[in-house]
Amino acid sequence: MKTAFQAMGQAAAVAAAVLAMAIPAAAREPAESYESRLQQATEYRLAGKTREAVEIFNQMLEIKPEDADALVGRGFCRLRDGNPDLALEDFRKTIAVSSNYVDAYVGASAAYRRMGQPRRSREILDDCAKACAGRTNSLKYLAESAWREGHFQLARSLDARHPRNPDRTLVPRPNTVYLTYSHDWPKYGDEWDSIGFTFARRERPDLSWSLGAKEYSRYGTTDFDLSAGLTYRHRDWLGASYNGVFSDDPGFLARQKHRLELTSGLWRGASLGVGTDLSYYDGPRWSRRGLLDLRQGIGNWFAKAGLSAGQDSNDKDVFSYSVGAGYEKESRYAIALSYGNGNETVEIETADGFDFRDDDVESLSLSCRYYFKPEIGVMFGGSHEWRNGEDFRDGVFLSLFTSFPGHFWPFFR
Repeated sequence: MKTAFQAMGQAAAVAAAVLAMAIPAAAREPAESYESRLQQATEYRLAGKTREAVEIFNQMLEIKPEDADALVGRGFCRLRDGNPDLALEDFRKTIAVSSNYVDAYVGASAAYRRMGQPRRSREILDDCAKACAGRTNSLKYLAESAWREGHFQLARSLDARHPRNPDRTLVPRPNTVYLTYSHDWPKYGDEWDSIGFTFARRERPDLSWSLGAKEYSRYGTTDFDLSAGLTYRHRDWLGASYNGVFSDDPGFLARQKHRLELTSGLWRGASLGVGTDLSYYDGPRWSRRGLLDLRQGIGNWFAKAGLSAGQDSNDKDVFSYSVGAGYEKESRYAIALSYGNGNETVEIETADGFDFRDDDVESLSLSCRYYFKPEIGVMFGGSHEWRNGEDFRDGVFLSLFTSFPGHFWPFFR
């Protein structure tokens, strides 16, 4: 009898094991296990630990290949890692199984933009608005996302039709403070120093402004200036910016500097800037230059070129150009190398009065940006300058910055 019971027990155990293998893992796991894994993966993603997040998302997708949350999460990880094509695959799969999943459209929009397709980036968000027609909460959430992705026309339209939530925050940390120091070693003469402070505020994704102050020390004397800037983007492909610098006491700095530039998108991932640079010196004398800037982005890589031409404060013709390239990862790090070449006139005193010497100026610079946390980082770099083929000076700079929350005017939320 005992042997029979043992046999029956063994058979039951075998049957239970077979049944357990036949039942999908998702069906055996309690609901909270799925939620906890999704939460853990999301926390990893938001903290920038994309490798750990993708590992969990892949496990979830092995169990359920059409899991919309896991596809979107993995898509944003791939996007952050600089793989917009793979990210787009995940977002498109999500849209196919869940046509009103707003984050999938937002991710696809970001992927298209990274791939140099701004028009398609805007169109996919328009598709989302159509798919979510009649869903007020979804459209409000889409409006927030459209603001962040730079689709300002759609964002303004949705805000006009659906009153925004009073606690909406488009820019989580709109305030940034920069502390900057630079030091130069000219081949001849005293060393140069500058120390400055800048407060920058991003009121909304399409509007930002800044105020700053800086003190300079050169040749045993000091000079001081105040600066102000304003940037507005009417569309994601069209914007304008102004920067002004003012110095009250006569010194080696310009009394005023005004720089105005219009920027427009061109072909895939490219933008063109056209502007003017006006500087006023004691005399009275004005420096008048036209500006042309071109930037091309391909994934996380970018290249840029610039031209400047006009007359300096000595009424002499001047021309310069610059080229550069770099690599950047959002909220992680960036590095750029640039080269410049041009001419500059120098006023010199002679026995017969004053004369002007035309100097050939070349420069090579390296700049880096690194984030310790999304809200704290450092910028640093160095440069070397040649004049008429000879070494002229070396320079370094260091800038610490931190961003923090705080909204003063509810209108811009």
